[in-house]
Amino acid sequence: VAEAVRNVIAVGGTPIALTDCLNYGNPENPDVFFDIQSGIQGIADAATALGGAEPLPVISGNVSLYNESKTGSSVCPSPVVLALGTLADFRQSVTMAMKAAGSTIVWVGSPRPQFGGTVIADVFPEAKFSAVPAVDFEREKQQNDWCLAAIQAGHILSCHDIAAGGLIVTVLEMVRGATGQARFGCALTLPADSLFTACFSEAGGYILEVPSHAVDALLATAGSVSVQIIGETVDSPYISINSQLVYEYNLK
Repeated sequence: VAEAVRNVIAVGGTPIALTDCLNYGNPENPDVFFDIQSGIQGIADAATALGGAEPLPVISGNVSLYNESKTGSSVCPSPVVLALGTLADFRQSVTMAMKAAGSTIVWVGSPRPQFGGTVIADVFPEAKFSAVPAVDFEREKQQNDWCLAAIQAGHILSCHDIAAGGLIVTVLEMVRGATGQARFGCALTLPADSLFTACFSEAGGYILEVPSHAVDALLATAGSVSVQIIGETVDSPYISINSQLVYEYNLK
């Protein structure tokens, strides 16, 4: 739910509703029934916390049960959630593709060293990460409201939410854009003592591209929202972190 809502916020939309698809195994199995109950409760909790004055309503959906093999092995609990939003003026929307060189890169949110169930945990199964990223709904709502206000005020050139793969994947997708045709890149400075967490945490948040002349005024409105400048865009399609090249787009 949190990521679905961030996807709407990231383009400048106001979330108004949810729809879902709940895929589980045999509900007659007590463990599976517990998964179903917990999944529904989690959706309800998130919809209530992230909806503002009123919870985000779940206006439609689908439930698929008894998904199991002949030997009784159930599918993994798979609630799928989509958020619906509105835009008063589509010209105020933003995309994730970086727009210009010399812009400031702003990180909204803060990482946590919890990697259970994340992309990096799949890449390094031998690490045996166990703690699943927790969602701080109060912090999430504050970040959402601040980012949406900044986009609607016209202060943001591009925006992308941090989700699967963490910050490093978010930035890569911003460099490549929706078409995969990279034009601009970025030079980032991240804390060396927690670089792994900074790059791969899936604790949520956003990466913003902000015109340099607007940064000070924008950050002054952040209040309790965690924001920090982590770099700038460059006129070449590469990504560097702490002066080390980590990605370069092949123009050929």
